[in-house]
Amino acid sequence: MLSPPKVFKNQIVWESLRLSPEEIDLKRNALKGHHSQYMSSARYLSSFVRGNEIFGDFDPVDLSVDVHEAVIPSDSKEEEITQDDWQLTDNQKVSFVGVQERTVRVVDHNLEITIRLSHPMGQAVGVSVYLFGYRSDRRFEEMPKIIIKTGTILYDVLDQGRKLPENIVKVSRRPKSITLSVPLEVLGNPQKILTSAQTYLGKVPLDWLSWHAIELPGSKN
Repeated sequence: MLSPPKVFKNQIVWESLRLSPEEIDLKRNALKGHHSQYMSSARYLSSFVRGNEIFGDFDPVDLSVDVHEAVIPSDSKEEEITQDDWQLTDNQKVSFVGVQERTVRVVDHNLEITIRLSHPMGQAVGVSVYLFGYRSDRRFEEMPKIIIKTGTILYDVLDQGRKLPENIVKVSRRPKSITLSVPLEVLGNPQKILTSAQTYLGKVPLDWLSWHAIELPGSKN
């Protein structure tokens, strides 16, 4: 039986749905239908066949009322890097930079998000912030999907892989934090924003935070 991940156990109200033997067989056969993947990774794919399925979600981060800012707590994996099964090399462990928290606010029609880091960024460490806009009156696939990739000096702004001018976003850095200011217009004047963040060393992911939904002013009108 599946149990909720320990890091999220007390943050989310979880529901569990027990599967019938027929449903379990159906799932196993569906995985076997991916012949080439199943031939090379049968043990891994079969690990997804359990006696239940679990469902849960975070409460939305509410900026839709008289809330000036909100803090999204971290689910950083930094405390796990000393475990024997941690897959980073010794050099990557030393260079590990996690996200301690994210603070979000709306200031003058701009979304400001501050990423607080566990350690100063090394030269090869980067931080990516994902900001996907949502509106009920537009198809989600048409809404901007902004990714801001920052290093110690330079940064890139992408929308669904298309590079945007850097000056469309303001970035300020301190040794252990990065603050981004993104015009809501760039995000498609959304009612909600889906956001996540990631740290990485070169091309190796270090810390990846869960996705949260932010409800913006006017979203409940």
